[in-house]
Amino acid sequence: MNRLSGVSSAYVSALRSLYASLGRELVAFERHLSLRNKGGNHCHINVLGVTPEAGRRAGEAFRSAAAAAGYQLEHIPAPPRGTGPDELLKQLKTAVGGPDSEYFMALLPDGSRLVRPLMRGERWPMALGREVLADLAGAPERASWKACALTPEEEAGRVERFKQLFKPYDIMAGEE
Repeated sequence: MNRLSGVSSAYVSALRSLYASLGRELVAFERHLSLRNKGGNHCHINVLGVTPEAGRRAGEAFRSAAAAAGYQLEHIPAPPRGTGPDELLKQLKTAVGGPDSEYFMALLPDGSRLVRPLMRGERWPMALGREVLADLAGAPERASWKACALTPEEEAGRVERFKQLFKPYDIMAGEE
């Protein structure tokens, strides 16, 4: 939870704009882990553009999946318009207990979040976020990354198409 959070937030906002231009809504999850033995931390964000109907179901889908695993998610309302990433960081720190705390967080289309601090030794299901996103996409069989493998040529083609779609929204465009 630092300057990098601001850059991540800016990219998520850019992706939200891209998806809106395509008639989609952004749904995502973030997982933050402390690397106690090696020092530092690891954070990854998975983002998906979904139909508005799937976007309306996203909050309940994350809550249901967490409940099925024996957990509850805390709702963090969307920061008021015009506030920067500092307000979100403040809300997140309050919800998870500090800058080095581990957590799972779902990002919903309305800008609100569902958060679960992960306590030391707690066994949070690693695939939970991907399973929810795959279900919202109507492709539950793709929850495993192994089911998403492409040939190098197919992957290169998709990357190039995405680059072209994202170019008008890229916050780093022109800084190369």
